Amino acid sequence: MKKASVGKMPNMPKKGKNNTTGIIIGVTVLVAVGGAAYWYFNRKKKEEDQLELVIGGAPVSRNTPRRTNPNISTPTITTPPRRTRFRCTNSGYPLAYGTCNEGVKVLQRYLKIYNEDLGATGPGKDGVDGMFGSKTARAAKKRLNKVSFTQKDIEGMKSSLKMMKR
Repeated sequence: MKKASVGKMPNMPKKGKNNTTGIIIGVTVLVAVGGAAYWYFNRKKKEEDQLELVIGGAPVSRNTPRRTNPNISTPTITTPPRRTRFRCTNSGYPLAYGTCNEGVKVLQRYLKIYNEDLGATGPGKDGVDGMFGSKTARAAKKRLNKVSFTQKDIEGMKSSLKMMKR
């Protein structure tokens, strides 16, 4: 007669054997759900931030009741003017950050030969606007290794541009 084995089930994995497949599936599901939740809440936050900018900095709440009474006037929402950090502080030589004059336009046209990004300002939307700002300074430092230009430097650039007919 055979002895019946007690405590062993034939289809269950044995203790001591690694069951890594279940762990891998669990971690994969956890990462996928976490990534989806992060994407969803990050997108909602960006939408609320954009809405807050449109309203003009007032706190936004989704649960704010809408006014339906026609006798109550709602305030007109106006967007504040766009603030820029650049200020023209100089109009003479030497040309440096903050200078605004025709010499800066010559410098910017010269930098355009090197296909430098000067922004989308100016009449041609190519960055040639006559204002020595941060993009012009960055391009001048990169291509010409200078951030300040004398009248002699600008005259040399002007003659070079004439020779190239630009």
